[in-house]
Amino acid sequence: TGSVHLRTESLLQEALRKDQFVLHFQPLFRLDDQTLIGAEVLLRLWLGDDTPLPPATFIPIAESTGQIVEIGEWVLRRVCRQIHAWDAQGFPPIPLSINVSAIELSHADLTPRLRHILDQSHIPVARIHIEITETAIAHNEDQALANINALRAAGFEVWIDDFGTGYSSLKSIKNFPISGLKLDREFVKDLAHSPAAKAITGSILSMARQLGYPVVGEGIEHAAQLQFLK
Repeated sequence: TGSVHLRTESLLQEALRKDQFVLHFQPLFRLDDQTLIGAEVLLRLWLGDDTPLPPATFIPIAESTGQIVEIGEWVLRRVCRQIHAWDAQGFPPIPLSINVSAIELSHADLTPRLRHILDQSHIPVARIHIEITETAIAHNEDQALANINALRAAGFEVWIDDFGTGYSSLKSIKNFPISGLKLDREFVKDLAHSPAAKAITGSILSMARQLGYPVVGEGIEHAAQLQFLK
């Protein structure tokens, strides 16, 4: 409803002003030897009563109001601070993956803005990977292609997130210079009991292998899922 939209918009403005967003880091492991090779950055917002506001609730509103651009810059600056903190503690350097929304992907100055923040923070481009959904690409394909080309030219890896759920799956990997695919968690979740999920996942993995793309399986929680993907 309109009242919920306005309340959420106000909450987002307050969260930016008061620095109330929180970042969580979802680890990424190489399957053959369980080596930690990266992490995905997840944005969370907690209300005053310790109740989380689901990203599925606030992200679409942030996109519709344009606040997502400012939130995206906040995320990258905070990620850069976290990289410095972990480096100071002597942890092995791993790349961190951030999500870029359809609204951000439609802005021609995306790459310069990201590079500016990294340069200010003295963080090399190789430490940040970009994740883009097929839906974001479909929002404005011409500008998306220009931005992905610019990101790749600047040294960023660009991954297709939630692969297999958008209408342009095959078109995305045919026409766009991407670095790899992230298999949507809905496929991974059903691997233990769904022949259809197994067939679709197997086809995606086979295609990716032939094209030379690495694949990430999102949300692996059970041994059967892990075994199938291995």
